[in-house]
Amino acid sequence: MSSLALPAARPRSWVILGVAALLLAALGLSVLIPQRVFEAAQATGGVEVPPPVIRFGGPGAYKQNQKMWGLLEVARTKGFLDKAFAGTGTRLQFIGFTTVPMVGEALASGEIDFAGQGELIALLSRSAGTRTRVIMPVSRGENAYLVVPVGSPIHRVEDIRGKRIAFMRGAYIHIQTLRILADHGLSEKDIVPVNLDPASAATVMASGGIDGTFVGGQLALPMRDRGVGRIAYSTRNEPRETAQTGLIVSDAFARRYPGTTQKVVDAMVQAARCAADPRHREELISLWVYGTDRSLANVKEDLGPGPLTARTSPLIDPFVLSQYRNTQAFAQQAKLQRNPVDLGGWIDTTFLDRALRRQGLENFWPRFDPQGRPHGGAAQFQSQDNDR
Repeated sequence: MSSLALPAARPRSWVILGVAALLLAALGLSVLIPQRVFEAAQATGGVEVPPPVIRFGGPGAYKQNQKMWGLLEVARTKGFLDKAFAGTGTRLQFIGFTTVPMVGEALASGEIDFAGQGELIALLSRSAGTRTRVIMPVSRGENAYLVVPVGSPIHRVEDIRGKRIAFMRGAYIHIQTLRILADHGLSEKDIVPVNLDPASAATVMASGGIDGTFVGGQLALPMRDRGVGRIAYSTRNEPRETAQTGLIVSDAFARRYPGTTQKVVDAMVQAARCAADPRHREELISLWVYGTDRSLANVKEDLGPGPLTARTSPLIDPFVLSQYRNTQAFAQQAKLQRNPVDLGGWIDTTFLDRALRRQGLENFWPRFDPQGRPHGGAAQFQSQDNDR
């Protein structure tokens, strides 16, 4: 049987292309059509049998198993995802995992279809061979803190040269630590690194075993409140030193269900639009706190004042792209990542771009440059105050 290769078609040509394919098939000719053409056709209204269940996962197993984070939690609890799949017969399942690596393992084994994953873990998983795509941010600007003993002479990052500083190797805080050190003229060789999980670091620091630790806000602020330590530095005015979480989809799922993937992203963009409204700020913060061990006051402090635009923008803008490139560079430098990832092929904006066009939101959010500075956009933005 002979075959014909057809060029990629524009959206308005998909119907013609489909008819042509049927005619050619009737003549005994097979047609080679690029996968992305099929995906685009189905995502914009083509025939697709929806899956019986869509499984979302994330490291959010707090007091309730379904707890997610960021925009994924907004889309879940505010009903945007439920509404998108109402009447389709498709069930939505949200699975909280107790550790970050378990999320990557579930994606690799096909146990989940979508995941909220930090940039480093997602990158390492893709580098190891798990076929995924980054399709939009779930949360941006997650802070890191340097916590030291209350009576410590350390008051700035430069003071930790030669000191015993703990962080969890291979976790997102590892890359944040490397970024912070580099921005202050230091490297990992200038400190005595101690590989400890955050909970252990607090215990060891209290006993005088280390001089400080880099941790996230969910631990740094309670440590300060309990008198265990003092915050010597935070990244709240340094966007480049923060961590980002992306919505990761299994490549196999996106290929088989492009229309369903589009519905998920459409709902996530609706959730982001909701989160951008300053009137919803208090409600959303309470939503993120509910079911966790974090206090409302600590989360508010970590987020800073003003609209949540910087944290909940769904855009894959120059800042997000720069952060993934930066993460890969530091991961390779730290020998965490062996195989380089083609970021251009891994980060797929197709579904997000279509969702923004459909909802007329192409110019709603400011686009952040590689330094984290906002430009344009109709949504309000307010920088955070630093907590030194």
